[in-house]
Amino acid sequence: MKKHPLEIAAFIISLLALIFTGYQAWRAGDTAHRQLRAYVGLGPQNVALQVPTVLIGTKKCSIYSDCIVIDMKNYGATPAQHVASQATWIGIPKSFVLDKTYKYPTLASGNNDFTSESIIFPGQEYISEIQVKDVSVFKHAFAQENDFYLYGYISYKDIYNQKRTTNFCYRGGFGDNGYYLTPCPDYNNVN
Repeated sequence: MKKHPLEIAAFIISLLALIFTGYQAWRAGDTAHRQLRAYVGLGPQNVALQVPTVLIGTKKCSIYSDCIVIDMKNYGATPAQHVASQATWIGIPKSFVLDKTYKYPTLASGNNDFTSESIIFPGQEYISEIQVKDVSVFKHAFAQENDFYLYGYISYKDIYNQKRTTNFCYRGGFGDNGYYLTPCPDYNNVN
């Protein structure tokens, strides 16, 4: 039994419509998934140095004498769980230019991290303080001998129990008006 050309065309059009509808349904689900999850990044205060043993007049940390302060904020629609931040710093020559091939030293777990089992709710900010045990990098920068990179990440689990990370990187140094932190062009991202 031979099919009429209009029957074949109708079948092909129906099949294409079915595929397109399936794709639209998948995209709608993916969009809903993205809209409902947590997005934790740096808050309005970003990252700050509080190293009064190097820079007189900077605020003392609440627990440590010297620290890096990381302001984390949940920009998503659902809570973020198991939030942790980790950061470290390295001294660099003033002429050093970070390029895309540069690989940061691995962040060692332990002394330079902060972990919270609490939840950061949508719109909420949370400040973590990371202890600076050795201020020599900042002393050399304060003496105008070098600059420094301050880099790290924020990790958390979203409502779907997927681990997410937000990387951050700043180049810093000291000038006439105190210290400065400038975001690195390629190493700040949200996953």
